[in-house]
Amino acid sequence: MSAPEVSVVIPAHDVAAVIGEQLAALAAQRGAPRFEIVIADNGSSDGLAGAAAGFREDLDLHIVDASAQHGASFAR
Repeated sequence: MSAPEVSVVIPAHDVAAVIGEQLAALAAQRGAPRFEIVIADNGSSDGLAGAAAGFREDLDLHIVDASAQHGASFAR
């Protein structure tokens, strides 16, 4: 597999209930350059990683720990 041309970074905190909607939309992309998804988990306590894990087969998906400081700016 070749390296991705684009990284889509999603800063996230307690969005397990809705992350599937975003990931499904990204998985449905056609004609886009090769991309990876980076979910920067900013200290979620709602099972975010588990909710996103089902998309690993369809997406080049990475979940990184961004919980050292709270806020979207740090997560980005």
